Amino acid sequence: MIGSTIELDMSRGGSIKKITNANGWEATVEAYLEFPNDIWIPSRIVSRDKKGNGMTTITEIIECDVNEPISKTDLITNFPEGSVVIDIDSNTRYIWGNGKPARTYNIIDNYSAAIKEEFRHLIKISTGYDIKNYKRDSRLVWWACGGLMLVFIALYFIRKRIIKKRIAAKVDSSIPSTQK
Repeated sequence: MIGSTIELDMSRGGSIKKITNANGWEATVEAYLEFPNDIWIPSRIVSRDKKGNGMTTITEIIECDVNEPISKTDLITNFPEGSVVIDIDSNTRYIWGNGKPARTYNIIDNYSAAIKEEFRHLIKISTGYDIKNYKRDSRLVWWACGGLMLVFIALYFIRKRIIKKRIAAKVDSSIPSTQK
């Protein structure tokens, strides 16, 4: 905040005591909640607009827990079916099913195999056709690409020859017959 002044209360672990900005706004902490390990949470904050309309706002924190244990039931999450969930800590990728993972993949070990399997599964769901045993012969693709490349090269040189003949014909027609 440009033009702001922040005052810290060093007796309370360096907690913010007061913030004032150049526009005349000021927030002062009047009370704190103390927690173990020198943790201080502002519990009553008074904000004032000294230059404008003189409005004062009081914010009070009535109840606050710091570093309280969280029960496992609070952490249960249900994802929509078909969601992709990635657990970075275990390098695991889940495709979520009905309330639990439908498919699980290790990201590092077999990620490309997992993508192929997922693609195969999506095709099977949408078309009913299982492409599990389908194997593409890559040599056919390379021969087709090579053949197309040769056709394009041939067309380039044929076009170049036709353009040269047209230019030569124009030049010949522009020269008067007496000069030929």
